[in-house]
Amino acid sequence: MSDMTRVRILGVAQDAGIPHVGCSCQNCERHRDAPLHVACLGIVADSGKTYLIDATPDLPHQIRMLPEFPSGIFLTHAHYGHYTGLMHLGREGMGTPNVPVYSTQKMRKFLRGNAPWELLERHRHVDYQALSGNKGSWEFEPALSIEWAQVPHRNEYADTVAFTVRALHGKSLLFLPDIDAWPSGEPANLLKGCDIALIDGSFFTREELGPRGADVPHPPIRETLDRLKPEQAEKVRFLHFNHTNPVLDPDSNARAEIEAAGAGVALQGDWIDLG
Repeated sequence: MSDMTRVRILGVAQDAGIPHVGCSCQNCERHRDAPLHVACLGIVADSGKTYLIDATPDLPHQIRMLPEFPSGIFLTHAHYGHYTGLMHLGREGMGTPNVPVYSTQKMRKFLRGNAPWELLERHRHVDYQALSGNKGSWEFEPALSIEWAQVPHRNEYADTVAFTVRALHGKSLLFLPDIDAWPSGEPANLLKGCDIALIDGSFFTREELGPRGADVPHPPIRETLDRLKPEQAEKVRFLHFNHTNPVLDPDSNARAEIEAAGAGVALQGDWIDLG
């Protein structure tokens, strides 16, 4: 048993991971022998219990980065990098017994209504539980709560939420790996309610995708930085990087620009103490 709550950054890449499938770009080659897993967060409560935010395709590697198997999994949305790791819990994999999986009501409906995800619950490998409403809070461990708030994203199958993990006697951390665009007043309003923010940094600029860039959602890092005051930027660490993102090179001008603004880049494996 620990005397504090800690979170671990278990991945920092977008849904396909890095190296990206079928790609031999410089960023992918740089990580050929040290892959970057899909964005995911591990929570280690002071009780010793662990939890995941998102179940990525890299789940087998990510649970090895935690002291024990998660007592529950929270899901942000229904894009494949964020929930398909549930497949490893089935009879072909771990064959887990009734792991609680927490999501919005729409997300639970999607999982229960589609194969093979409904089979996981039918065979009692998972227990899908709904978080009520578009916004709410739940004390899932003594003095440790999780808050959820709906955010705009491509919601083909369900909806998308950001999670804030809040230690009653310590700090709070926002986990927001995916958003299409910042609504008016954001991300400043979200940052008011947290001490640390791990947020969508999929692309540094729209230009890195060429002609496709104008049509691809996700606010580029440079645009996000332009919205932040220095005291807000200090809370921010970007993640969910596409393999095209120049910040993957630690010596890049893009990385230097982020640091000059007072923000940072999330690093896979890092621990963050919430107290």
